Amino acid sequence: MEFEELPTQTPENLASLVLMAEDRVTTRTIVDDEHMVCELIAVPGGVELAPHIYRGDTLFLALEGRADLSYPDHAERMEQGDAIEVRAGEACVVAGTCGSPVKLLRMTIR
Repeated sequence: MEFEELPTQTPENLASLVLMAEDRVTTRTIVDDEHMVCELIAVPGGVELAPHIYRGDTLFLALEGRADLSYPDHAERMEQGDAIEVRAGEACVVAGTCGSPVKLLRMTIR
């Protein structure tokens, strides 16, 4: 497994490795290989990710801020340090909570 463009000489705060834009979602890929996709996601307040169905089991970890994950039949709130699993084939929308920005780590097993 190779890490893409990450500093490896010293420990880094993961949230600091993805920049927050004012009006759009930004991402930074850490790993993208035949086994998994791992990326950092920055979602500004008032913006949400497009509805998505993940092909593999996915784990979201809230690095900073709060997020709402909406499913067809319920919603879950995440705060810094919380992790939520989205099962393969399940539809999900991720948004910052109450207009606040959020930074997430997403890991999807292929």
